[in-house]
Amino acid sequence: MKRSVLSFLATCFAVAAMAQSAHWCDTDRRIHEEMAKDPAFAQRMREFRQEMNQLLASNASSRDRDVTYTIPVVFHVLHLNGMENISNEQLLDAMFVLNRDWNKQNPDTSEVHPAFADNIGRMDFNFVLATKDPQGHCTNGIVRLQTTETLRGESTSKFRPWPRDRYMNIYVVNSILSGAAGYFTPGGWSVLDGIVILDNYLGRSGNAAGIPFTGNEGSSRALTHEVGHYFDLAHVWGSNNGVAAPGAPAWSMQGDCGDDGVED
Repeated sequence: MKRSVLSFLATCFAVAAMAQSAHWCDTDRRIHEEMAKDPAFAQRMREFRQEMNQLLASNASSRDRDVTYTIPVVFHVLHLNGMENISNEQLLDAMFVLNRDWNKQNPDTSEVHPAFADNIGRMDFNFVLATKDPQGHCTNGIVRLQTTETLRGESTSKFRPWPRDRYMNIYVVNSILSGAAGYFTPGGWSVLDGIVILDNYLGRSGNAAGIPFTGNEGSSRALTHEVGHYFDLAHVWGSNNGVAAPGAPAWSMQGDCGDDGVED
């Protein structure tokens, strides 16, 4: 079956953009900021992009179409014993929304333009809460840490990440200094790895219930959006969601109709 990541993102990001009218995705700005601070980071990003382009060119049809890929998830809930210490039930609902959206089970696929209806992506990913921690002990995949970092939500707030080659780390915070709803910074080379997201942008219950956005369940799909960045998917308009940080290399900012880096 043909799957198009591009078409999936066109739907996902259109929804997320509507949901984030008061907040936004901070991923591009964060990457540009890291590039400006660390030339070595910029060089590694360039090399990574080149490697990805080579893989796309040589392995476009190599993926096993009959395999479901299981992605273990760990939520790091940063809190001060307030409402930001969201319930397990809200996190479970966030997992439901994430799996639904990434596997083409969201009912609003009927709203996709007919020209793209045959290319809606179903990624065959199964996101599950981790059942074993890095030491092999039983876990429910939810870690709670009392810290004032919940008020900052910076990359330096990503305490005690679990190994990135075995888990997808998601940090839940009360606020992000930039005002964003969430972001992902690639961290294959540092402790930056992991998604950061506001506690009221997860699921449809608890702190997320009653958020004043309309249509397509609003803010509950912000995690769907940020997980796209986790898997190296760009905004469909290119890597320019805002203004690049001063000192970031020019090549890091694509034009409005830039290549999204997806082999369709």
